[in-house]
Amino acid sequence: MYVLHSPHILENGIIYLKKRRNSMTKDTIKIKRADHVFSIRFGSAMFLVVLWNKRIYSSAIDQFNTYFENRYPYKLLKPDESEMTLNRVTDSLNCFQPGIIQSKKAMVAADEEIREVLGGINTFETQDQWDQNWSEEKQREGRLLIDRYIFPDNKRIQK
Repeated sequence: MYVLHSPHILENGIIYLKKRRNSMTKDTIKIKRADHVFSIRFGSAMFLVVLWNKRIYSSAIDQFNTYFENRYPYKLLKPDESEMTLNRVTDSLNCFQPGIIQSKKAMVAADEEIREVLGGINTFETQDQWDQNWSEEKQREGRLLIDRYIFPDNKRIQK
């Protein structure tokens, strides 16, 4: 589990910023009237939690939720829904940085950048090639190495 207070919520994304040599602060959106914002990661599931100021109008929260769901790959958890399909909310370049949240258009740009690096094939085709060339044992070893790198203090990760 990984919890980060005040993640960077980027409108245009990392690829856009790198090409223009801008800092993240120039692209980070501010959530007005939010007392706290957290990015929470459980394994590969990521959640954005917004704790609103008590004095905010519910219409302002609804307006933000509509804006956010239209531009970002996140879905609002609603109390009257008992099931939800979790979709990808980050790109392959940014997947190890739960403190950076990118818009849908930023994910498309990052996916295109990856496709160029991979010689014109997409990540799914690359995954198929990977699965054919690496045994399950080797893949498990790789996941453990990544987990140890991301969560170095987690004693539960196998050596």
